[in-house]
Amino acid sequence: MVQDINQVFPNPFKGIQVNYCVSTGCENFGRSDVSLYQLVPNNKALNIYFCPKCGAYPQIINNRAVYETIEHQKRYHALSLTACPKIECESHQRAVHIHPEDYRSFGKTNSQKQRYQCRSCSTVFTDQLSYVNTHSETQNAMFYGMVYSFGVRNICQKLGITAKTFYKHQRAMVERLKYIAHVKEDAFFRQTEEVHLATGYQFIGKNQGTMLVATAHNPSGYIVAFDSNIITQMSEECLLETSTIQTLNHYVDMKETDIDLLADITAQYERIMARSNYLDPTSDGRTVQHSHKGEVMQPYLTCFSHALMLRKRMNHKSRRYYFVQQDTLLRNAYLNASLEELVSGEDHLFYYRESAREMTWFDREALNIRQVGWWQDKWGFISNQGKTKGACHIKGPHLPRETWQSLLEQNSLESVEHYLASASDFFRSLGTTLNEQSINDWLHIYTGYYNFCWPHRNGKTPAQLLGLFERPMTLGELLNGYECY
Repeated sequence: MVQDINQVFPNPFKGIQVNYCVSTGCENFGRSDVSLYQLVPNNKALNIYFCPKCGAYPQIINNRAVYETIEHQKRYHALSLTACPKIECESHQRAVHIHPEDYRSFGKTNSQKQRYQCRSCSTVFTDQLSYVNTHSETQNAMFYGMVYSFGVRNICQKLGITAKTFYKHQRAMVERLKYIAHVKEDAFFRQTEEVHLATGYQFIGKNQGTMLVATAHNPSGYIVAFDSNIITQMSEECLLETSTIQTLNHYVDMKETDIDLLADITAQYERIMARSNYLDPTSDGRTVQHSHKGEVMQPYLTCFSHALMLRKRMNHKSRRYYFVQQDTLLRNAYLNASLEELVSGEDHLFYYRESAREMTWFDREALNIRQVGWWQDKWGFISNQGKTKGACHIKGPHLPRETWQSLLEQNSLESVEHYLASASDFFRSLGTTLNEQSINDWLHIYTGYYNFCWPHRNGKTPAQLLGLFERPMTLGELLNGYECY
C-alpha cells in the first residue's frame, strides 16, 4: 500500500501542532501546512518527512503525546494557593502573601490557624500553612537521612514514626516549600526587564533512561524550573523503550573536554547525526536501562514541556535569552515552545559551549565567527577568564557583534550543570524503591534546599543573589514559620 504525506503528517491535537521544518533559515520554518512537505520512502522505519525548500528531514512528533506530557507537568508542578477558594472570584489566583490588599484578617481557628476574608466576595477561608510546624525537626532529619541514603525504613525506625507518617511529612514539606518559592518568585517573574536563562539536561548514570532537565537564571544560578522524566499512567506512545540489561557500549560523555573547542563542537554534531532519532540521545545504539519504579518518558517530550511551562512563567519579560547545551533535543524543544516569540524577535536562542582551557587559534580581543557542522551554524567565540567560550545564535533578530560578545561574557551553563550534577547524586541516593510520586517530591524538596540554603558564590545562596532573601536560610526555618514569606 502506497502512503501519501497526508497519512504520515500528524494532525493537530487540541490546538497543539509541533510538526514543521525546524531549519531556522528555511521559508517553511514554523509552517505546518502539509502540502509544503514530501513523503520519505520507508517512512515507517525512519519516522521523518522531507522539506524540499531546505533539504531537511524533520522528525515526526506525536502531538497527542505532547499534549499528555504537558498535562502531566501541570499536575506535577500544581500548587495549592492560599487564596480565595471561590473559582468565580477575581482573587481566586491571587495569593494572600503576594496580594494582602485583597484580603482582611478574620480571626483564628481553635488550632491557631489564620483565617482570612476575601474583600471581593466576602468568602472566609483558612490558611492551612499558617500554624507553627511542630514537626519541622523531624522533617529536617528526614531530608538529611535521604541525602545520606539511609532509606525510608531506617529513617522511620530512627525517628520512631510509621511509613504512613513519613509520607505525610514528605507531602507537607513539598507543599510548604513550593508555596514559599511561589511567593518569593512572584515579584521576579512579574518584572519586565530582559532575562538570561541557561538550560541543560543530564541522565542520572551511564545507560540510564532516567533524566533531569533544569533551567537556571544567569548570573544568580537560581533554578527557576526543573523536571524529571519518571512518570506513571501515561500512554505507551509517550514512553521511552528501556531494558533491564546494562551495557557500557556507545556511551557518550557530554562533559567538556580539554581538546580544541571547535573540534569538540564538530564532533558533537557528528554524534547527533549518528542517532537514529536526532531528538533522542539514547538512540545512538546504547541499551537503555531503567532501575526505578514507574516508567520513563521520551526525552524530547520532557524537554518540550519543560520549555513550554518555562516560557509561560516568563511571559512578563520584555526579552528572553535562552542558552542551551549543544543538542537538537533542547534546540527543537525551545523552537517549538517559543516559536512565535523567536520569529517576532522577542526571544533569542543559543547553543553554548566552553573549553576547559583557553584556545589560541583566533584573535583574543574580538568576537570570532565560524560556520560549523552540516547545518553551517554560525558560532561566535571569545576568550574569557582563561577559557574559550562559544555560542551559536540559532534564532532571534539580528545580533550585533558587540551584543553577541557581551552575552558570551555574561552567560554560561556552569550553574545549571552544577545543579544537575548535584541533583543526580541526590537522585541516586534515594535508591530504587520509591515510587514516581515520592521521587518527584524529593526533587522538589532538594531544589528548595539548593536555592534557599546552599551557599555557592561568595558565600551566598542563589536566592540571595536573585534578591529573594538577605541571608542563607536553613531548611528548618523554611519548614517552620511564616517569617520566610
